[in-house]
Amino acid sequence: MEPSFYALLLLLGVVATLYASVGHGGGSSYLALFVLFNLAPDVIRPSALTLNIVVSGIAAAQYYRAGQWHPRLLLPFLAGSIPAAFLGGALHLNPVLYKQCLGVFLLLAALRLFLVLPNKDGSTKPPAFPLALAVGVLLGFLSGILGIGGGIILSPLIILAAWGAPKAAASSAAFFILFNSISGLAAQFWKAGAPPVLDPHILPMAGVVLVGAVAGSYWGSKVVSVTVLNRVLGVVTLVAGLKLLG
Repeated sequence: MEPSFYALLLLLGVVATLYASVGHGGGSSYLALFVLFNLAPDVIRPSALTLNIVVSGIAAAQYYRAGQWHPRLLLPFLAGSIPAAFLGGALHLNPVLYKQCLGVFLLLAALRLFLVLPNKDGSTKPPAFPLALAVGVLLGFLSGILGIGGGIILSPLIILAAWGAPKAAASSAAFFILFNSISGLAAQFWKAGAPPVLDPHILPMAGVVLVGAVAGSYWGSKVVSVTVLNRVLGVVTLVAGLKLLG
């Protein structure tokens, strides 16, 4: 294996640790790293979804065991997002259009990583079912198209709209990402009529993110400086977005 691959593994581990600590899968940053390390375009989406499932699955299990399970907040979003993620993942996108869409999303994701969200557990109220369903459909469809889980958008939306406290947002994001990633990957399988093509080194990648997910979900933000690492990941994501659009 080339030295650049070991650098990719190291970065994947850091990303998984950070994102698992806040209930995210890290799909947007996996996509950014895959772009920067020039992975084959046809393996980027399914490979990112696979790593998403590993990390968000660990995070969701930890939140569930800790009693951080908020079905009233989460389930209306999932009702709309799961079928929409399948539909988005089943679409046959022109490779150039996909690169442009992914580039724009990565730029927006970079801005999100630089955003400092409030951390106060004030008065919150879950959204009305029709609104949550509509948000789920939109985020699910976007998730399926791009190969992400959608938590990087849902989590700050829940906090900023006062639909839930930060812990509820993080746990909801973990489950949201897990089920959307499974749905999107299933769509890849259905579309091809065979298992989706993954990067040849997906097993060591999955092993690294598994370790990062366990560490991140167990220790949380006590071990890593989330703010600092968000800034670093924001720069990486920004560069990848500009590379795709350049």
